[in-house]
Amino acid sequence: MAKGIGENMRGKSSRGLGGDRGEAESHIARADLFQLLALFFHLPSPELTRALIDGSVAADVGQILGELDFCEHSPEHSSERESVLQLATAFEVGDLAEEQLLRQLRAEYTRLFTHPERPVIGIYESLFLYELQGRKGERPVLFINAAALDAERLYREAGLARSTAFNESGDHVATQLEFAGFLLRQRAHLIMAGAAKAERAAGSEGPEQETQNTKDMQDAQNVQDMQHNSALCEEFWARHLSKWLLPFGERIIAEAEHPVYRAVGELCVVAAQQGKLWD
Repeated sequence: MAKGIGENMRGKSSRGLGGDRGEAESHIARADLFQLLALFFHLPSPELTRALIDGSVAADVGQILGELDFCEHSPEHSSERESVLQLATAFEVGDLAEEQLLRQLRAEYTRLFTHPERPVIGIYESLFLYELQGRKGERPVLFINAAALDAERLYREAGLARSTAFNESGDHVATQLEFAGFLLRQRAHLIMAGAAKAERAAGSEGPEQETQNTKDMQDAQNVQDMQHNSALCEEFWARHLSKWLLPFGERIIAEAEHPVYRAVGELCVVAAQQGKLWD
């Protein structure tokens, strides 16, 4: 779950503290964006509904977008920045009763993604692309289609196992968004760990100083872990999210009847248009 949902607990950005930490914070903001989006592709919960009503979601969206690189202050990006930041206000739902909003969101979620006869939009990569490409060839089978199996392979390479609480095909959009968030948060932690080691090495003196061999081993492991993370990020983006997150978001914007889900679609488009979010 995205940090801050229901409580607006996202920490203040450390942007401006310098290279490594600023880069790490940028990755954390992207991780939060993906993980927040994923919440809307599960059946809406009372917790999510309460967070919309009390303004926590709108506050988190505004803070996340404000921390992303494309929202940096500059004359040439000022109009883009204002347009993007207005997305946060789209998650303000007013004084609706919790039960009323929950019914609305669940009805819209079901109509769009999980209707038993004819969902409007495929919530799985394989089925969405099958529809987008004109239903050419055989209809993909959940769990055993190529996209799902390849995504599952990447999850395993990252050391993750399928959740028993969410028994869905590996190409479900929520799973893919959560995985992207996991990779970005892992990358941020590796950057911060490397920066912390460098700071300690620069300030350490005397007999407590780590041996050079120990430092070299730690540095080598950090480099290896970063390379593995980079490879997974590149492959997952190229083989999965880059193929469908943008048109998926555009389709939601076109088909959604509830303003919250239109805003979710716009947020998907914003995320996709940044390109490789881990660069």
